[in-house]
Amino acid sequence: MRKATYILFLLLPLFASAQNHVPNGDFEYYSNCPTSLSQLTRCTGWSSLLGSADYIHSCASSSGIGVPYNPFGHQYALSGSAYLGVYVYSPIGVRELATRNITPLIPGASYEVSLSVSLGNNSKKATDNISVFFFDTLGNITNSNYHTLAPQVSFQNQGVITDTSSSWTRLVGYFVADSAYDNIVVGGFFHDSNVTTQQFTFNSPIVDPYYYIDSIVVIPTSNLIIQSVSDTILCANDTISVSIFSKYLLNSNNTFTAQLSDANGSFSNPINIGTSINDTIECIIPGTAPVGSGYKIRVTSTNSADTSDPYYYDISIGNLNSTNVSIQLSSNSPLCEGETLNFTNSSSPTTLTNSWAGPNSFATSLAAPSIPNVTPANAGNYYVTTYLHGCEFKDTLQVQITTLAKPTAASNTPICEYDTLSLQANSTTSGVSYNWSGPNGFNSNQQNP
Repeated sequence: MRKATYILFLLLPLFASAQNHVPNGDFEYYSNCPTSLSQLTRCTGWSSLLGSADYIHSCASSSGIGVPYNPFGHQYALSGSAYLGVYVYSPIGVRELATRNITPLIPGASYEVSLSVSLGNNSKKATDNISVFFFDTLGNITNSNYHTLAPQVSFQNQGVITDTSSSWTRLVGYFVADSAYDNIVVGGFFHDSNVTTQQFTFNSPIVDPYYYIDSIVVIPTSNLIIQSVSDTILCANDTISVSIFSKYLLNSNNTFTAQLSDANGSFSNPINIGTSINDTIECIIPGTAPVGSGYKIRVTSTNSADTSDPYYYDISIGNLNSTNVSIQLSSNSPLCEGETLNFTNSSSPTTLTNSWAGPNSFATSLAAPSIPNVTPANAGNYYVTTYLHGCEFKDTLQVQITTLAKPTAASNTPICEYDTLSLQANSTTSGVSYNWSGPNGFNSNQQNP
C-alpha cells in the first residue's frame, strides 16, 4: 500500500475547491488530435487497460470521430471539447476499460466518485454496467478475466442509462479507501449474467451499448482527513506526529486537536493528546494508557467546527512507560585472545527485544550473546538497539582484546652437578608477568630465576 503526501496551506482565511484526484478527468489535454478510433493514448495520461477505448475530440471532426458528430452518434462535450468513448457490454464478453494514474488516495478517507455519461445515439442497447475500480498494482487483464476485478464504486443502482440528450447523466457513488490507490479504471466490469440491458428497435450498425464519458471526479467527502501518523506501535508517554489534509482551507484562528480513543476504538470519552494551528500535530500518548491494539486517532477543528474520520490503521500501545525502561548491558572485557567474550543483559522489562551489531560482521538478536575464541578482529565497539512496543533504545559497549606474544625461554644447560642453573624468559609484549614451574616442586615468578 502507498502513502500519499500533500502540502496544504490551511491557515488562509478563505475556501478553495476540493481537489480532484483524477488529473485531466475531463479529457481536455492531449498530445495529438485523434485521427481514428482506438487512440485514447493521445489524451494526456489516459490509456486502455482492456480493449481499445476511443478518444473523441472536436479537433478531429474532419476525421469523422469528432465532437459533436462521430460514428456512435452526436453529443456535445459536457464542458470543453472532448470526452471518452467505450463499449461497456457485449454478449461475446468484449469490454473496453480506460485507465490512468491519479493523485494517491488516503487510506480510511471517504470519497465521492462521479462522472457524466451519455448513451451513443446509434447504440441498439443500453445497460447499467458502468463502474469505477481503483488499484495500486494489477496483473494482466484480458477479456476472459476482467470480471474478477471488483470495482469499489458501481452505478448499477442508478439503473440502465438510456439518455442520449445533450444534458448528460451524472452518476455519483461513495466509498472508503482501504489503500493509497494511485490508479483508476472506468468502464464495464460485471459478467454478462450480472448485467441488465435494454434493447432498442431502431436500425443501427452499433449493436452493443456504447457510452460517452466525461468529467470524472474523485474528491474527499470529509473536510478533515488524517493523512498519516508517524508510528502505530507505541509506548505510553511516547511522542508521535499526526499530519492532516483539509479539503477546504480553514480560517486563520482555527485550532486542530488530535484525540485518542479507548483501547477498543471508541470515542465516547476521547482523550486530547495534542493541539496545533498547523497541519502537523505533535502528540503525547498518555502514561496511563492501558495496553491495547485497537486504539484509534481522530482530529477535530474549531473554525470551522469539524471532526475527521478515525485514522484507518489501528494504534497499538504498550502498557509500560518507556521512560521507566532500564537498559543494563555489560561484557567481560578486557580479555585475552582465545577466550570467550560474554555479554550480559540485566535490562528490564524482560519483553525487550534486541539487535546487536559489532566488529567482524557480528550481528544477533539474542539478549546476551557470546563469542568463543576471540581474536583481535573481535575488538572494538558493539552497538545494541533495544525495542519495546516500538520504542527504541541504544547503547554502545567497547571490547578490548589483548594479544600475548608467546614467551621465549632459555637456560645455561647443559651444566654439571652442583653448578648454578640460570633460566631466562623474554616476551615482545610489555608489562607481562612470569611464572616458572619445574621438577622437584620448583616455582618462581621472577623473569630470570
